[in-house]
Amino acid sequence: MLLCTVPSYLRKLCSQVYGSHLSYISSSLVNAQVVLNKFNCLDLDGNGVLTPNELQYFYEEQLHRMECMAQEPVLFEDILCQIVDMIAPEREDYITLRDLKGCKLSGNVFNILFNLNKFVAFESRDPFLIRQEREEPALTEWDRFAHREYIRLSMEEDVEDVSNGSAEVWDESFEAPF
Repeated sequence: MLLCTVPSYLRKLCSQVYGSHLSYISSSLVNAQVVLNKFNCLDLDGNGVLTPNELQYFYEEQLHRMECMAQEPVLFEDILCQIVDMIAPEREDYITLRDLKGCKLSGNVFNILFNLNKFVAFESRDPFLIRQEREEPALTEWDRFAHREYIRLSMEEDVEDVSNGSAEVWDESFEAPF
């Protein structure tokens, strides 16, 4: 079993049931339970499926929060399209628990509907960074940062050399070492 970070409310609830053995619990079991709990929160009528109306009910609160924070609101139709694209449910007219459990992006769906800060961060993410993460998933965040800084500093150095009149000829066949 893996050691994982368990939210305090879940730790308190589970410690009453399982005692001190909670520190060693599989993260997949915790994640499955979290998905189930959040699914049950969203499933207002308890029929086992999430309809666009149920999703819109929760998104309305996010819209209100966006307006209060002077954020540009995102139309629910666009959000629904994003959610369907992320989850890729078996049927497009509703989402099941099975659809959410089978998707690695279910956390993003819950953030869209429950957590405004994470939703805004998700909406304003850097497309260049996303592409870079997909192309080189083995690189750490530090590696990406070092690579960006290397490129930036190299470009600054080139500009300084040109302005000083001491520019060397740069062979286009050379690439950055990253």
